[in-house]
Amino acid sequence: MKLEEACFGNESRTRLLLLSGVQREGYERRWHMDASRVTLVPPTIEKAQIVAPEARLDIRRKIRQTLGLAEGDEAWLFIGSFPKTKGLDRLISVLPNFPGHKLLCVGCSPKDAVRFKSLAERLGVHDQVLWLGVRSDVSDLMAGADLLVHPARHDVTGTVILEAVANGLPVVTTAVCGYAPHVILADAGIVIDEAFEEQQLIAALHRSSSTTLRTRWRDNALSYAKSVDLFGGLDVATEAIVHS
Repeated sequence: MKLEEACFGNESRTRLLLLSGVQREGYERRWHMDASRVTLVPPTIEKAQIVAPEARLDIRRKIRQTLGLAEGDEAWLFIGSFPKTKGLDRLISVLPNFPGHKLLCVGCSPKDAVRFKSLAERLGVHDQVLWLGVRSDVSDLMAGADLLVHPARHDVTGTVILEAVANGLPVVTTAVCGYAPHVILADAGIVIDEAFEEQQLIAALHRSSSTTLRTRWRDNALSYAKSVDLFGGLDVATEAIVHS
């Protein structure tokens, strides 16, 4: 607490670079900081992670063929190297309600995957989960998926949320994620309020099964990515440091 007060307290002259509005609100509630000390840094997405719109359909066809997905299979994408924190168990737990769906699980190490594989087997949905491990072709997987599901328990930002938006992939996520407000502003999916309830997630996923709705969300996401700075965080942070 003393270390934190030294940085954030009213006696400090420290300038702050914060990554999300959710993060800023928490510190302001506790320390009542002067707004002039705070710079909210925009996201910093790698442009290399964005699939060109004209290439999306071809990439989608190829990646789904590689993964063995049939044309009518609805595919959810989960990405997270800390699967418990990112809510993988929450997602697997509701999978029995969606027997025709596939879950593409990315970023989960073999060691971490063991407990979640056991959960999938107990629930009888192990055949619905594709364990893809750590991948470098995340943008291709986003092109092949129908929905990013990120039911995190905690996530300061949730960069994967904005990567999905920039790739035109609709999102279902939780309000605790720092970048969740972008989903609302873009009208590119559903943000589940806290406190988390499983039925809310089930309802959101049922609603997201609408092809018409997902098409609207996809178009909204691509339009939002063109109108909002999702890439310039490093430039803004550098500018703030140089002039502090």
